[in-house]
Amino acid sequence: MGLSVIFCLVPTFHEATIRQYGFMLRGLQEVERDLRDLGIPFKVLSGNPVDEVPSFLRRHEGCALVTDFSPLRTGRAWKSAVGEKLSSTPFYEVDAHNIVPVWVASDKQEVGARTIRKKINEKLPMWLKDFPPLEPQPIEPPLHAQAVAAPLPAEDTSGIIPPVPPAPSTTSDRTSVLDEGTLMALSTQLEAAVVASPLDLATAERVLGQLEGVRIDRALLKATGVGKAANELAKAKCDLSTRARTLVDLWKAAVSAEKAAATAGATTATTGAGAAAAGPSGSARSLALPRHPSASLLGECVAPTDWTALEKSLVIDRNVKQVDWLLPGPAAAREAVHAFCASRLALFADKRNDPNVHALSDLSPYLHFGQLSAQRMALMVRAAVAAKPQAALQAGLESFLEESIVRRELSDNFCFYNPNYDNLNGAAGWARESLELHAADKRERVYTLKQLEEAQTHEDIWNAAQRQMARTGKMHGFMRMYWAQEDSAPL
Repeated sequence: MGLSVIFCLVPTFHEATIRQYGFMLRGLQEVERDLRDLGIPFKVLSGNPVDEVPSFLRRHEGCALVTDFSPLRTGRAWKSAVGEKLSSTPFYEVDAHNIVPVWVASDKQEVGARTIRKKINEKLPMWLKDFPPLEPQPIEPPLHAQAVAAPLPAEDTSGIIPPVPPAPSTTSDRTSVLDEGTLMALSTQLEAAVVASPLDLATAERVLGQLEGVRIDRALLKATGVGKAANELAKAKCDLSTRARTLVDLWKAAVSAEKAAATAGATTATTGAGAAAAGPSGSARSLALPRHPSASLLGECVAPTDWTALEKSLVIDRNVKQVDWLLPGPAAAREAVHAFCASRLALFADKRNDPNVHALSDLSPYLHFGQLSAQRMALMVRAAVAAKPQAALQAGLESFLEESIVRRELSDNFCFYNPNYDNLNGAAGWARESLELHAADKRERVYTLKQLEEAQTHEDIWNAAQRQMARTGKMHGFMRMYWAQEDSAPL
């Protein structure tokens, strides 16, 4: 059974701009590269998840679907509709969004942090554990083509071509490396097997099994003719044809990636644009190929994602520029955690509510876009304090875990158990009564949406918070509370 990862990109999502989409897409590029290094196919679907996800599973006869948890209405509606279309396919939801799954932490909407804190903290020892390592995908032929391979002959029975050793050396990207001479020998054997009458299936299958997983490039294909030999087998009407076609497609994708990398490198050398010019596809980094027992899935996922085309397909506002003070991606997220622990964690307990002091973690964007899990973050911060025990760091740890676990998971509890989480019908009874009581009160000042957006109120501090959000995409945590309170108050 093989593993693959799919991400369904909707071309427009509420009022998200290129600032949000750009950060997300640049992070996904790194995810794709990391997965390909593990041999795991990755595919970005574009469109409505309700249509695209079931269609993908049907095309490739997916045996199960696993999705992450979200307490919000849109995601829950998507998953419900996908589940209805895949009624005969096992469909699992895993709460990797929280440390303690929201339905495990509590079975009801909690009043506040004081009522959920004990419930979460009691369960943390069971759930706050390190992740098991993600193992590389095994190298194996497509499931429908698997058979008992013909054993290698004990000695050379052809009298012409010596047998090829069955166990080539492997590299760190889990693809085999064969020298030019060995590939030429395999190519000759395969050509002879294909033209034989009848086709020599035993030899063809033995050679094909050795070629599957071989790392190839344009120079080797040209020098050895092995691509032509594999293609002839793919065109032959035999049980190995589909398997050979999959191999040819994999090699074609590798060569295409090599050409793209060379083009990107030439562009970099010409423009002096640096590593970023190596491309939206990320192809300059590696030619690692995915592995999967489904030939049809491999055929769809083998080519690297065209990130430039995906970005151009978005129907979004591009006037709000992307942020330049924060690098996206899982690797940058881990570096940001280390930087926070080294320079600001000791300040967090006492200074987190002071907007004049840089004491916050700046990790929210990574959490929001799934580039860093709350669980990994908590483990990393806890490990940093354990390695360097100090009173200020310990206080910072306790305060940080309170904010990032208890209070963060409280918000998911509210959204999960309250269907009106985003409108006044979801407010507490006393709050609704107070709003209704003062609904007719005269407002001293009334601002238009444009005035609020452009920070043109009478309140300088509120304006400063609004400008910070508009320019950087971030507002200080304490200022967010002040901003929302003043925005809803009679300004």
